[in-house]
Amino acid sequence: MVNFELTDEQRMLQELARDFANEEIKPNASHWDKESIYPKEAIDKANELGLLTLKIPEKYGGGGMGSFEEVLVLEELGFGDPGFATAAGSSMLASYPIITGGTEAQKEKYLRMVTDGKIAAYCVTEPGAGSDVQAIQTEAIRDGDEYIINGQKMWITGAGYADWFFVLAYTDKKLGYKGMSGFIVDSNLEGVELGKKEENMGQRCSDTRSVTFNNVRVPAENLVGEKENDGWMNAMKAFDLSRPSISSHAVGNARGAMEEAMTYSSERNAFNKPMLINSPFLEFFFTHRPDIVYIIKRFFSKKKNKELSLMEALYDEQLMFKVKSSFYDKKEIKIKENFAEDLINAFSLLISIVEKKEITEDARSYSNIFWYNYVKCLNNSNRKEKEYYSKNKIKSIYSKTSLEGDQKFI
Repeated sequence: MVNFELTDEQRMLQELARDFANEEIKPNASHWDKESIYPKEAIDKANELGLLTLKIPEKYGGGGMGSFEEVLVLEELGFGDPGFATAAGSSMLASYPIITGGTEAQKEKYLRMVTDGKIAAYCVTEPGAGSDVQAIQTEAIRDGDEYIINGQKMWITGAGYADWFFVLAYTDKKLGYKGMSGFIVDSNLEGVELGKKEENMGQRCSDTRSVTFNNVRVPAENLVGEKENDGWMNAMKAFDLSRPSISSHAVGNARGAMEEAMTYSSERNAFNKPMLINSPFLEFFFTHRPDIVYIIKRFFSKKKNKELSLMEALYDEQLMFKVKSSFYDKKEIKIKENFAEDLINAFSLLISIVEKKEITEDARSYSNIFWYNYVKCLNNSNRKEKEYYSKNKIKSIYSKTSLEGDQKFI
């Protein structure tokens, strides 16, 4: 049976990243963004903690971990600020082609530079070549023990602070994408020219700019893998390895936006009613079960023949107590009728609990029924998870002190 619980090491890593996000990123994110400040000091701190080089092998100073550990960390950094997550992630992206295709000497030198805190940038995109990588125009021509690189790369994250670049260029255009090669280009080489910092619509701290290579002479030993026409595959492998990272940024960013919205709505009243019901029970759904939130809103909107906010739906006591059958489209969302009924009752009682600022035995009983049916209806046969939700969470949330004390549940 698959076990989705985090190991102690993974949990500690997640908590370390979460603490870093709360202490180092969130307090500064607005300032970095408004002033377009590259957060080099914070990036250095994150690197010292080992948060930015998890997938670099241990022999080169990295964490030697996998994508799962990385996304746990990057979700927290994205939660802190997606701009910081993007800025801090440029070095790892540039390192992937070296990890997957570099020589031992290249790994020892350039991966070690990254784990020591140097910045690297990934130069693939061009003014006329974004997702269509095959459309790049940059070329590298062999000249003795060197390659001469000419071309322009665009929208390169971290370019202004990079110590080296991974550069994708054609070594044989006749072969199409099979004629591309990857190069490691030190940023201090003659002919490397940086463009002005781009004024982004968001993530302004990430330092995005163009990089022009004007007759830049690169030692042949800096051809990634010392093998021509293997650049496409290395670049694609880098994209494959980075996709989970970008997704985790988005998840963290969405979580951060949701929590900001919840904080705001919990402090503001509208029409003499709080915009958000301050209940750990409801906060659980906002945070962990957006599908259930969607079902509730969809149901009540259908009953009212108009679009309702979730709060409007929950405050409609007549509807809450009236509904005793399924509130879902049976073809789309399969939830048992008894579960639907208990869901309605549980929400109704919990609203009254919050409004009265007390917990009654009836409410506690209904809550237990709700959680039992909720767990029973999950498409997850993990017995440990069922027991965890049906016992520990119920006791934790609905103990007499839970409305104020059990914030870890959220």
